Amino acid sequence: MATHLGEFWPFSIYPMFSQAGKPWKRAVVRDVSTIEDSTIWKNYNHDNLAGEPVPLDDFNINTNDIANLLSKTDTWTEAKVNGVRKLFSKNIGSQELLILQARGMLTEQDSVDVQFIPFIYLSQDTTILNSELKSE
Repeated sequence: MATHLGEFWPFSIYPMFSQAGKPWKRAVVRDVSTIEDSTIWKNYNHDNLAGEPVPLDDFNINTNDIANLLSKTDTWTEAKVNGVRKLFSKNIGSQELLILQARGMLTEQDSVDVQFIPFIYLSQDTTILNSELKSE
């Protein structure tokens, strides 16, 4: 991410088209196999982000697809949660994954604030939606 004179460019394939200065949302997947279950559901910032990064190329998943799914889903149905699980289930192995939404915005102090909100936890035999999210 880069900042310059009040403008910022979030994680984007084409940063020149990313609407600098407006709030943005992306998706991040972390391996939380070594993290206590009770602590993974808190919101994070960049300095205390849980786990290790998971490259979505390993799952043959496009980051934009996950980001769109997280940002455009207002109410999480069982079918939508299971759809996310299907994307990862083929190659999940022994990993425990946490799918987070990164929400970034330009602050009044001319800096960038990014918060990471946990959405879905996945392991080989478990799928858990964050209880704070609207679900049916």
